[in-house]
Amino acid sequence: MATLHPAQLSTSTASINAGLTISESFDGRRLTTLRLRGYIDVDTTNALRQTLRRHTAPGTMVMLDLTGVRAIDEFGVAAVLSFATDLNASGGQVSLIAPDTILQALAAVPGLSPHAVSITLH
Repeated sequence: MATLHPAQLSTSTASINAGLTISESFDGRRLTTLRLRGYIDVDTTNALRQTLRRHTAPGTMVMLDLTGVRAIDEFGVAAVLSFATDLNASGGQVSLIAPDTILQALAAVPGLSPHAVSITLH
């Protein structure tokens, strides 16, 4: 396994609004890590979707870190699942780091087939 030199890592942080902050890190190859902090709800979902759309290029690998998310509503759940579906369709992969409460919210989507979206949990 190759060692990543810190100079190869690019990082940026954007505050969506007072409720959500997204930190983006790119390893210089294919992996982007998105760390979300705050609330994913009706007030922040559109801006979150815009950020996620930038990371759906074919073959992209995204680590979506939701450990800093305090709450997620149905709009946020739909945004995360839509992103994972779009990325999978383009040959990409989503890995998810999330607390149990967020995983329960994602798993509670009515009619969601367990095989509809491929998300690796960490």
